Amino acid sequence: MQTTKYVRKPFLADAVQVTAENMADLAVWCGGTVEQETRGKRTVRYIKVDVKNPLNDRQTKAYSVDWLVFSKGGYKVYTDRAFNACFEVYDAPSETVGQEQLTGLADKLNTPK
Repeated sequence: MQTTKYVRKPFLADAVQVTAENMADLAVWCGGTVEQETRGKRTVRYIKVDVKNPLNDRQTKAYSVDWLVFSKGGYKVYTDRAFNACFEVYDAPSETVGQEQLTGLADKLNTPK
């Protein structure tokens, strides 16, 4: 038997780390809502995200420090640990690709769904 080595194809994605300060803007960006839940004696805010095919409820909740990621497949929520294990900053070629991505992200942040 002979095996062949494969590499998983990378894909580009826009990602923003969730903070208390940007939570409302990110909810608008992804078409989600800011909600809250009680954990013991404290109230925790999160973004309820419409995620395609979530495996569990946690994958639809973006808390502070989590990452909200958009790619051609839609939005996904990553914990900080999972995000850093899966993604690295894309070093775009010195073309206009980087500026187009920034403009697209700015347009999405300013356009309610």
